[in-house]
Amino acid sequence: MNRRYTRTIPRSDREPICPQSIYYLYQIFLDLNLSRSGSGFGVNPISYTEMNSYLHLTGQRLLPWEVRILKYIDMIYLVAENKSAEIKQKQSQNKNR
Repeated sequence: MNRRYTRTIPRSDREPICPQSIYYLYQIFLDLNLSRSGSGFGVNPISYTEMNSYLHLTGQRLLPWEVRILKYIDMIYLVAENKSAEIKQKQSQNKNR
């Protein structure tokens, strides 16, 4: 995608820059993220079942490429969450020394 033609939504301190053309997918991701499950090892990926239920309940339809984008956003989120957890764990260990 050519950056000259990419408009972005102004971001707050907590939201990443997102191209306007897929901002609606980011909003869907945020909705799905609110119902994300977790385990003792951290947060779980958003499942296709959860996506399907959300889309059914909200009456929305997505094309296959849009689902792939949501899964990609979720993967990025999970990597960031894991890094954040690692940093917090290291900080906690350093405080206990």
